[in-house]
Amino acid sequence: MRAFYAIHKHVRVFVFGVPEGWLVCAYDVQKRQWVEKCDRLAATLKEAKVDAHAILSELTGKAAPELKWH
Repeated sequence: MRAFYAIHKHVRVFVFGVPEGWLVCAYDVQKRQWVEKCDRLAATLKEAKVDAHAILSELTGKAAPELKWH
């Protein structure tokens, strides 16, 4: 399994590679809980990163900046 993550303020967005595709979820570091469960499945890594950017924009309430993936 491959995994990528990006950090923006207090939210970490994860993209996990599984045999079915790519799972996208988000974790709030301040609340210490998953705010977006891993229920979004994308076919490609590019689609997963776009979904992750959309999740981050929803959580922060404004357009998220360009993410640096680790």
